[in-house]
Amino acid sequence: MILTLVAAITICLASLLIGKISIFFIGLMFLCLGHFLIGILSDKSNKKIYNKIFNISFIVYALYALMCRMYMLLNEYDYLLVTDTITAYIPYTEEFMQMNSFSEMWDAIYGPEALFKYTHVGIITLYFTGIAKLVEFFDHEWYYNFQLSIIFLSSFVPVFVYKLLKRFEISNAYQLAFIYAFLSVFLYYSTLILRDAPLALIYCIVFSYVFDFRNKYKSLIVLALCATATFLLRPQMGIFLITFFFIPIFKKNKNIVINSLYLLVFVLVANYIANYFNFYEVYEETMEAGESRLQELAGDSTLNSLNALPFGISHLAKLIFVQLSPIPCWSFMEFGDSSNAAYNIMGFSRAIAVFYNYVVLVFVVYAVFKYKTIKYNKQILLAFFLVIIFLILQSDTTEQRRIMSCYPILLLVSALCYEAIGKNMRTRLFRISIILFVFMQFLGITKFL
Repeated sequence: MILTLVAAITICLASLLIGKISIFFIGLMFLCLGHFLIGILSDKSNKKIYNKIFNISFIVYALYALMCRMYMLLNEYDYLLVTDTITAYIPYTEEFMQMNSFSEMWDAIYGPEALFKYTHVGIITLYFTGIAKLVEFFDHEWYYNFQLSIIFLSSFVPVFVYKLLKRFEISNAYQLAFIYAFLSVFLYYSTLILRDAPLALIYCIVFSYVFDFRNKYKSLIVLALCATATFLLRPQMGIFLITFFFIPIFKKNKNIVINSLYLLVFVLVANYIANYFNFYEVYEETMEAGESRLQELAGDSTLNSLNALPFGISHLAKLIFVQLSPIPCWSFMEFGDSSNAAYNIMGFSRAIAVFYNYVVLVFVVYAVFKYKTIKYNKQILLAFFLVIIFLILQSDTTEQRRIMSCYPILLLVSALCYEAIGKNMRTRLFRISIILFVFMQFLGITKFL
């Protein structure tokens, strides 16, 4: 009850500082909706701790968003940290606000004459348009209210991370849920007006259900809804998400032939859906645009130089490099007069997340070499294998917003490793993480000399 009150006070503070009454009502609406969903969808024994995790996450994310918004207003920026907010999501929402019906909006995204720019961003535009229509009853503060709409979804991610870790009886699951929520790169993206936090939530929901199929019908319904939502948000991630549905089947059937047949069925279904909705065309156009931008911005980057390595080794090297990036961790931040809307001090959360990645990476690498000793079950090994494939496919850019959806599995693998080894080895691995982190930061400084 106290945490709920603090969350309400945080919303009120944001409303007063920004000077928009809509923030108070929209914020309270999302806060109440969050508690309502936990109340009707979670079992009685977990409601209290789920509400607590949701409240704390909501408070921290809202305060971080408020700091960002005040910094943005103080410096008279039109956006903060990411350009997509002002070049795509808000302009598209403005265009959708001029449409006369939901069906017209739907056709603009998925109809026969849909524009690529709408199809590319997906159904999230409808979500923002709904929020915008509510906001218009009060004032025109779209920016922070859109952030609140993302924060509402982001606040459920630590809840499902906790649920996932608790499923494997991780003793410090509660603490790890907050470590992931506030120290990983997810904090950086938890308030940004993008699709990435909602996608991370969907992936996290899937992870918390595919390992536990005791309630078969409920799990199937959840997975079907998650798959549909992911397809509508970002088709290529929806296609990949289907591969994780193989995990519960992998547990029940040990016969490799039967497992292979199930996997083949999944691939065929995914391929049919992708072709039916022309997702491959969308994916190709997206990848071509991304590749062109990457070549323009980083023609001689470290990532491109790693491509010269032999096949397989180059992919592994790029995968590790992405997890260590940026180097140094503050390289994308600017201070004082040199700062701008994209690079400024409010990106400090991303810098903190770099050290988190080092610790997880060291534990995961150790776990890979000692997997027989740690005795991971086959489901976790399959999930880890799929995550590695996913990270490799995304290894041509150091931008982690695409790949953070799979980070809960890396956290799970590292947490199981932490619990399986002795205290001395834990200490040694933490020291290695710190030494590696410090060394890479000094190495990164050299490019400024």
